[in-house]
Amino acid sequence: MSDTEKAQQAKPLKVAILGWGSLIPEPAPLRIVGNWCVGGPSLKIEFSRISANGRLTLVIDQKYGSDVVTQYVESAHSEIEDAVCDLMIREGTGRKNIGVCDKHAAETRRCNHPEAFTAIRDWLLESEFDAVIWTDLKSNYREKRDRDFTLDDALNYLNSLPVVCKADAQRYIETAPETTQTRLRRFLGERGFLTIERNQHLKPHSKIRVKALEGNLSAAGKRFGIVVSRFNAFITERLLQSALDGLVRCGAKQKDLQVVRVPGAFEIPSAARTLADTKKYDAIICIGCLLRGDTAHYDVIVNEVARGIGQSAQETGVPHAFGVLTCETLEQAIDRAGLKMGNKGFEAALAAVEMANLKAVVSRRSSVVSKSPKRKSNSTTTDPSR
Repeated sequence: MSDTEKAQQAKPLKVAILGWGSLIPEPAPLRIVGNWCVGGPSLKIEFSRISANGRLTLVIDQKYGSDVVTQYVESAHSEIEDAVCDLMIREGTGRKNIGVCDKHAAETRRCNHPEAFTAIRDWLLESEFDAVIWTDLKSNYREKRDRDFTLDDALNYLNSLPVVCKADAQRYIETAPETTQTRLRRFLGERGFLTIERNQHLKPHSKIRVKALEGNLSAAGKRFGIVVSRFNAFITERLLQSALDGLVRCGAKQKDLQVVRVPGAFEIPSAARTLADTKKYDAIICIGCLLRGDTAHYDVIVNEVARGIGQSAQETGVPHAFGVLTCETLEQAIDRAGLKMGNKGFEAALAAVEMANLKAVVSRRSSVVSKSPKRKSNSTTTDPSR
């Protein structure tokens, strides 16, 4: 290694991340610096990859893609491999599907789209960055559909999806960055697929306004008990840390948070009930992870855990937040522990805060109503002697 290369490795690197799809509006948990900027390399992009949930997602597609000016943002990591791992976690994919271009590297790393690599490297050489990374997934349309990608077939595929999946696929395309205009997106817009007016039959004749009671998201001054299962700790620890982060962000003090660890999910209801019976906590958060196996054990445990947590909440009057994942596969659990589907631990924490405040609001309202003077009766009393 030359002295120049050693010096370059010693100093912190500026690593750029390229984006053209959902990564731009929803980068979390990707660690980035600043905002996304238009002006990345122009690449061939299309909605030609079928995801696990049925959506057509954006990927580099040299054969069917349209020229799209990508966007870029700086990674918070100063080491290339750290930035790569960060993007792998966000995208839920392996190392081979993350493209890397290093301005100072003597050798070119292999990538899935060599033609795109040239444009990316040319852009990098003119930029302020030392390296750039991107999601390098391939189109799998022919593999999934057993036919080549066409606009008409893509529309037929989308229309064949179940209602919920179709709505999700529609939303994904509609919310893609405006700069990402592909042939399919324009085609779907022309065919009315992206402009369907939903639930027309549900429109009321007049707007009815009823004041609703709601709990806010302030955890200040409140105490929370968190029961977490040690089984599948790889997942539950991520859920726990996100739940704690959510509570602190809402204003809770660390001294007001009590974490209780139990062996597995089956033990969660018992521990939650014990905490609730003390009346020291405004809400209980239950965190665990159940993965389906080859026997009926999964179904038995899932039902008992859900029943036990619900029963504890109803009988004690203390709100319980359900942060127990019930997944078919480990991949689904990982997605729900901070990847593509958010973090259910964070969501459970917010639910606990809201329900704790809602209970307080309802209790105050009930107290006021009970103390209000009773109305005098307008009826007259008849003297029975008359």
